[in-house]
Amino acid sequence: MVVGGARTALARTAALCAGLGSCWGRPPPSEGPTARGGLCALLLRRSAIGGRAPGRAIAFHVNFRTVARFGEPLRATEGTIFTAQLQEFADRGVRVMPANLTAGSVAAALAGHPARTVDRMLAQLDRIAVYTTQVSVQTTARLSAVPGLGAVLRHRLTGRDRDLLRSAFRHTAELLLEAGAVELLPPAPTSLTTAAQATDFALHARPETWDLISVHAMASCRMGPPVFGGVCDAQGRPHGFTNLRLCDASVLPGATGISPQETIMGFSHLITTRYLEHPAR
Repeated sequence: MVVGGARTALARTAALCAGLGSCWGRPPPSEGPTARGGLCALLLRRSAIGGRAPGRAIAFHVNFRTVARFGEPLRATEGTIFTAQLQEFADRGVRVMPANLTAGSVAAALAGHPARTVDRMLAQLDRIAVYTTQVSVQTTARLSAVPGLGAVLRHRLTGRDRDLLRSAFRHTAELLLEAGAVELLPPAPTSLTTAAQATDFALHARPETWDLISVHAMASCRMGPPVFGGVCDAQGRPHGFTNLRLCDASVLPGATGISPQETIMGFSHLITTRYLEHPAR
């Protein structure tokens, strides 16, 4: 179609791969992590697609970082295998992995600690390593529109979530101290040098005040029947639509428990293949 000398193409089918686009920060007291984002669910809501179902129950993994100081040089700045996840506690929904190390990543991991602590760790960067502990929490987040903030994800940690986060830190601390760490800086402004201190911290800590982050948010527009909160069908089409398909983490039925990259690729490949085989459906 040509309008005013400009050529306009009208697509018969659109694929939405907006992702979640979230950025997690320190939660307010008594609440879980808060995130701005929810692009896929937000776009559907703004277009009056799916009613209030998009973004109603978003599944995710909660991560926290522990900075460990060792008694000898590690040179972690030369690179780490952050995809090598320790699976020993996977049956409890907990995985531990090293993180890539830079001066900036150390400072970010210690954002809640005093400046003098950050300076002290940066001065010994060759003996420092940062570890990420990934925890599969039970509850979900909800997408809300807040005046002045836009789209906000809110999640309140349950008692089970708090217990799991405490246990996850205790396991992480035991591993690192056994591996030779001489000091641990948890996701709260304190320093731990012994197993007894780490155990006491895990027992009395308030995880809702920790610096919690997440980069794996899923199921904001999950596949399934509307009666069960589903937003789209097995073709990735929002219920009631034939020319729109969702092809990202939003269609997953829940949290994967591991990095969802390959699962997202698998779902997207399946949705695309089904469309190419039967484009008119």
